[in-house]
Formats: sequence, C-alpha cells, structure tokens
Amino acid sequence: MRTFLTPSSESYLLDWGLTLALGGGICAIFGLLCGWIIWRNARNLTERVEERNRTALSDYEKSSDEVSRLKSELSTGEH
Repeated sequence: MRTFLTPSSESYLLDWGLTLALGGGICAIFGLLCGWIIWRNARNLTERVEERNRTALSDYEKSSDEVSRLKSELSTGEH
C-alpha cells in the first residue's frame, strides 16, 4: 500500500495531532474547573440571598401584623 505522505510529514502531523489533542484536553479540564467554581459561588450566593429574603419577609410580616394591630386599636379608640 502506497502512502502519499513522507515519513517526516507523517511524524509532523502525528506530533501536531497529539499536541492539539493534549491542548484540547487541558483546555477542557480548565473550562470544567472554571465552570465548577462559578457554579459553586453562584449556588452559595443564591442561598445567602434566599436566606436574607426569608428574613426580610418574616420581618415584613411581623411589622405588617403590628401595623394592623395598631390600626385596629386606633380605630376602636376613636369611636
């Protein structure tokens, strides 16, 4: 079977193919690592925001109940 490439060109292409495959693998691993870090930080931030929102809603409900109670006391006191 006759090849169209010389041994030096085959070696050159093989070397570059391995280099690009290794480089692609390294970039993929780096991308996965960066993605994982971003995902983890976003999840932590979301949990903190949700906790603050729950606290704020609880405070709002308490103050809303207090305002309603004061309004009812004032309205009954005026009559």
